[in-house]
Amino acid sequence: MTRSAARELAVHRVFAMNLNPESPGDALDFAFEPSYYAKYKDIEELAELYAGFPETPQYDYIAAILTGVCGKLEEIDAIIAKYSADREVKRISGVARAALRVCVFELLNMTEIPVSAAISEAVYMLECYEDEKTVKFVNGILGTFSREIDNR
Repeated sequence: MTRSAARELAVHRVFAMNLNPESPGDALDFAFEPSYYAKYKDIEELAELYAGFPETPQYDYIAAILTGVCGKLEEIDAIIAKYSADREVKRISGVARAALRVCVFELLNMTEIPVSAAISEAVYMLECYEDEKTVKFVNGILGTFSREIDNR
């Protein structure tokens, strides 16, 4: 499994955790149950993503994302709110909000991931789930935030 696929799985779990609040540990346990994978393998658009379980590095990455996003949710949402113009964070679509949360966490805490790679992958992934306007909106937030990080 690639890091890109692991990132997409992390976004799926962050999205699900927004709908049904659960601990990162419970989210991980649930996400890696064979029955969870089995139900998504039958959905054509998701079959490739759920074709196999993550290897240890990808699992560890997903665990770090879930734990980190949950632990720093207020900080992450404050950053998103700062750059989202007049749109409240809760009004951003669930998938876009999950992708933003994952990417902002990566930009703040996973310095081994290049900023441009984190943003590009978030935007590319969202192109499969959101309309062009939402993708541009997310790209604008992440681009503006990344420039602030560069100026620190």
